[in-house]
Amino acid sequence: MRRTVAHRGNGVRSCAYPWPIPTGSPNIYQRWDTTGKTSIGIILTRAVNTYITNSGSEIDNSAALSADWQATYKTGVAISYVWDYAELPGQRNRPFGSYRLDHIQTLSATITYQALRWLAIKPFANYRTRSSSYLGGNYDAWVLGVSLSLQWPSM
Repeated sequence: MRRTVAHRGNGVRSCAYPWPIPTGSPNIYQRWDTTGKTSIGIILTRAVNTYITNSGSEIDNSAALSADWQATYKTGVAISYVWDYAELPGQRNRPFGSYRLDHIQTLSATITYQALRWLAIKPFANYRTRSSSYLGGNYDAWVLGVSLSLQWPSM
């Protein structure tokens, strides 16, 4: 197994994870090519988000694992698992204004099939679960779909 990328600090790198790597946040990104067709990766990140209007901040501690397999030159498979521990100070509803904690887990799988030079077909499945100290904030959800991408050749 040889190491291909190690990243600490700022920056964005394209990968199979279901969210972009935050810029300006302390993060560790490591990716290995295990064979000519497979690779695995890990991201550890801590982000402080202040975009919640009139509510305060959100502190996220996340870990993600990813595996990619390029079965043929036309077919690829990507899976990932993300664990997120979110702290939201002062945003709980029972008792009002107390500390809210969310535990979020996401499992994603995508198959990419390049049927023609101009047509890509991507069936995908995402499962997400959240347990929260916010009253009524727990959920489990599935998203299943197919993405079709058309790219007209340049002349």
